[in-house]
Amino acid sequence: MRQNRTLDKPRLLGLVWPFIVVVLLQAMLAGGSLYVLSAVRSYVGGESLWSKGQKDAIYYLTLYADSRADEDFRRYEEAIAIPLGDREMRLALDQPDPDIEAARQGILKGGNHADDVTAIIWLYRNFHDFSYFERAIELWLVGDKYVMELIDVAGKMRAGIGAGQASAEQVQQWKTEIHAINEKVTPAAKAFSDALGEGSRALLRLLLVANL
Repeated sequence: MRQNRTLDKPRLLGLVWPFIVVVLLQAMLAGGSLYVLSAVRSYVGGESLWSKGQKDAIYYLTLYADSRADEDFRRYEEAIAIPLGDREMRLALDQPDPDIEAARQGILKGGNHADDVTAIIWLYRNFHDFSYFERAIELWLVGDKYVMELIDVAGKMRAGIGAGQASAEQVQQWKTEIHAINEKVTPAAKAFSDALGEGSRALLRLLLVANL
């Protein structure tokens, strides 16, 4: 009887261990899925900050054109720093040898929470070529082009107003340029948000299937 019981233990282990492996694999998959979803949430949150930053920058720069107050220009600089920080992150990670520390600093400048930095970098590096995210990044580049145009106008305004050489006609010209940039960047920002949202939903569907 004792010998039979001894023989039964390896046999029982042989029957049970595949189930243990399956449970462990499912737990690992679930944990990985939660991490990906958390990274997507952080990424989408970063896009929202980017969009708000460029909108606020346009608002305060327009305000500065009328008020010529240093405080309004300071608020513009604070707002534009957010999309510029995100741009720094993208440029740092798009290098042949990614600069992770520069990317981290860019993400923080973009207003993202410090706890989300690692997840955002991981998602960008691993899903950069995922169809929906690739499209979102292309639209991000378009939006950044208009952000840089806004910065160029802001530089001219700061120099002209600071030197006391800005005529009413020149100020109106600057406001016209700002309005034109806003007309172009708004649909680009919406398309960026829509593409990122669709990518997030597609990834969520993929993870749901994987966890079935």
